[in-house]
Amino acid sequence: MKLISSFSVLNLVCFSLLVFMSPASAETDNACVRADGAILIDSSKFGTDSDPNQAGLQPSVVEDIDGNLGASCKEIPDGYKVTFYRMAMCTSNPILNSNSLDGCTLLLNDDNGVEHLIEGTNNAAVLDTSSADTPIASGSYTFLALILSNELQIKHLEEFIDQNGDPRTLIGETGVGSYCWTNDAITTFTGTLQDADYPDGTIVSSDPNDRSTLGMDCGATPGTPQFATEIYDNFGQGAFAAIEPGSQQAILLASDNVTTAISAANAKRILVAMPLTAEVTPSSQFDLKFTLTRSVSIDMHLDENSGSVTALKNGADPFSVSLTVTN
Repeated sequence: MKLISSFSVLNLVCFSLLVFMSPASAETDNACVRADGAILIDSSKFGTDSDPNQAGLQPSVVEDIDGNLGASCKEIPDGYKVTFYRMAMCTSNPILNSNSLDGCTLLLNDDNGVEHLIEGTNNAAVLDTSSADTPIASGSYTFLALILSNELQIKHLEEFIDQNGDPRTLIGETGVGSYCWTNDAITTFTGTLQDADYPDGTIVSSDPNDRSTLGMDCGATPGTPQFATEIYDNFGQGAFAAIEPGSQQAILLASDNVTTAISAANAKRILVAMPLTAEVTPSSQFDLKFTLTRSVSIDMHLDENSGSVTALKNGADPFSVSLTVTN
């Protein structure tokens, strides 16, 4: 299979169903408002929830470019690591076929997983496709299926400023300052410690009252970001599936890549099924690209009594997958 460099046909958004948010946070939907390149922390808007009628929301510390207030906002991360196990083109939704990719054409099939680093806003595929089915069967395909690790890794650095144009100090894991960056913490999407016996490392629930649990460190000068890990333990409200007929669908799987997860501890993979329209012929060429748009949620916490802001973590949010079939 040959990968080509130009594409324009399909724009498929991975994880667009993963919109369930932990009730402990108030999150905006777009990029942060900035001043001189730094994220603006505007104390004149402190203490206003993005939805004051919803219990448990944190008071806002930032505003996004759409005017929404919240305790976090979305940015393009410096680096985003994803491990893929399967990539397939299917004639029907595999989630409705007991999560099976039988009958699909596999573009990637690797039990050990293929790690891919996404950087910037437009990133070409460098996945090893030597295990792809040959030839890819001609015909009409209606779904692109991805099986990937539910452990997503993000590396990121940000600068913060206040409304007066001065550096805005945030509290990090060990330091304080107007620059904050990811450390090597392991956190969960829901922000909870469900199934504390999770075997792949020590999970922390970012607590502004316990600095050792923070997923970011801060200082007066930029530090060196490390890859932090965000585990999709569920899709929110205890759900292991995010199903919306006619749209993208996602489900958490066990490590066998087929069995639906029944707990956060045995959830190891995410199966995503994305609708597409693709006609494949013997001469078809394929181009696969990944794009980071609003793929990191920069989560913060305001202490309303002291006015101090704590850098909690960088959460893994959606990235885009673009596949083009050229005949």
